[in-house]
Formats: sequence, structure tokens, C-alpha cells
Amino acid sequence: MKDQKNIELFDYYAGIIFARLIDEFPLPFNEKIADLLRNDIDFSDDTELTRHNNIIYYTVMWLRDNGFIKVDQCTRGVIVSAVLTHKGLEILKQVPQSIDGKSLGDNLKQAVKIGKDELIKTAVNKIFAVSLTSLQKLSENF
Repeated sequence: MKDQKNIELFDYYAGIIFARLIDEFPLPFNEKIADLLRNDIDFSDDTELTRHNNIIYYTVMWLRDNGFIKVDQCTRGVIVSAVLTHKGLEILKQVPQSIDGKSLGDNLKQAVKIGKDELIKTAVNKIFAVSLTSLQKLSENF
């Protein structure tokens, strides 16, 4: 969908990747980037396909660079041996008081299963908010 902003696609693909990683944990997963693409994009539009491939690639790189995942290799074609880090796992296992008693990871998996972009975005934003709060608490201790 061309009308979606890059940050919205980042949220969507981060949610898809986190959901897969929590399902596979502790085993790493390998995936062709093409298999992670949204179903509602125009697969005959090379520009749109390239945009989505790039967003998935850079989402994986951002998650890796910010300590959420470990990945042995990621190209614009394949993700090899991706696994949650300790930080990523602990955040996804957290159960904030404002949620229905489920972990952030369980809520994310449910959102992905339902397939509603807004639910996925909300779940991903909660994950990153909890991560930021945890970092702030950690920095206060120094």
C-alpha cells in the first residue's frame, strides 16, 4: 500500500518479525524476505516491492543494532539465524499493568494473527515504550 508511511511499515514488519521470533524461541529462524511481505501490496510494482524489501531489511538491521535481536546474516533477500536477545525476550515477556494480564509478546502475536495494522502498531509501540522505560530506569541507577 503506497499510502502508508515508512514508520507505519516499520511498525508492521517489526511486529511480524517479533511474533515469529517469540514463536521460534530459543531456536533461530531463517526466512526469505519475500515470505514476510504483506499480502496487500502490488507484487507487479517493482518500486513498491523494493520499498517493502528495503523496509524489512532495515527493520531487521535496526532491531539488531538496538539489541533486540541477534542475526547471523541479513541481505535484501534472506534473514539467517535470527533470534531474540536477552533484552528482546525479557521485554516481550513483560506484562504491563495496563494490559489484560497477557505479556507484550502474547498481545503482539494475537495482533499479528488478527492481522489488523493498527493493533500490530499499538503492540509494537508498547514494546518499544517498555524498552525505553527500562533503559531510563537503568540509567538512573548510574
